[in-house]
Amino acid sequence: DDATWARSRGWALSMAVIQLPYYRNTNPVISANARHVIREILGTR
Repeated sequence: DDATWARSRGWALSMAVIQLPYYRNTNPVISANARHVIREILGTR
């Protein structure tokens, strides 16, 4: 249902926002994935 998808997007966005600064200089793969997730979620709303 729509509420479940909204919660899922919120959870994914919160994880990506935490991961981006934490892994920016130490793990470029996770950092790139976090940027991708943020772009995808914010681009759909």
